[in-house]
Amino acid sequence: MVIALPPRPPSDDELEALIREARDRQRRRHLFLAAGVAIAGTLALVAYAVAVAGTPTNSGASRPGAGFAVTACRPSQLAASIVFHGGITAGGYFGVATIRNTGAGPCVFPANANAPLVQISWHGKPRPLRQVAFRPPDHRPVRLLRPDAKAAIWLVWENWCASPHLSPGRGGLAQGRPQMIFAFNFSRHLTITAPYVGAPTCLNPSGASYLQASRPVQA
Repeated sequence: MVIALPPRPPSDDELEALIREARDRQRRRHLFLAAGVAIAGTLALVAYAVAVAGTPTNSGASRPGAGFAVTACRPSQLAASIVFHGGITAGGYFGVATIRNTGAGPCVFPANANAPLVQISWHGKPRPLRQVAFRPPDHRPVRLLRPDAKAAIWLVWENWCASPHLSPGRGGLAQGRPQMIFAFNFSRHLTITAPYVGAPTCLNPSGASYLQASRPVQA
């Protein structure tokens, strides 16, 4: 009859060796896990960067020039209209010319665009005009004009005598409603025209018509 003896307990040296081996295996597992997490994080960042690079961001789409080059305003992309109101001192008109960007992209007025040089033509012929700058209160200048945005040029117009009027002694009132063309010349390459029907009173037939005009400001 054979009697199995119980296994011999490991010595202290063997126990210490086993403990060191277990610790080494655990350390290697931790290193492998850390390396896997780092690689996964790097791949996720790369994928995100590729996606962002290929897709426009909301902030980019809201910038004034996103998708378009911001160029100088051209006459073909601007439309102007004029509204005047009578009843100011000396029988003059007070009003505003509104300029709207009808193009697909933003544009800028010339850097030195102060008040435009204005011409008023009647029957196709420019009439004498004395013009001075006008700075309306509480209005900020405008250079960049986004699509469908508007800028305003404030105007004061007095003493128009080119079309038929009553004599100054009889009030100088216009006879009928003459049609004329306003031309706003900002630079050599930017002139915008707008029609207008009507005229202020004529109080000095020998004098030129008088106009105050502001630079483009917020409409």
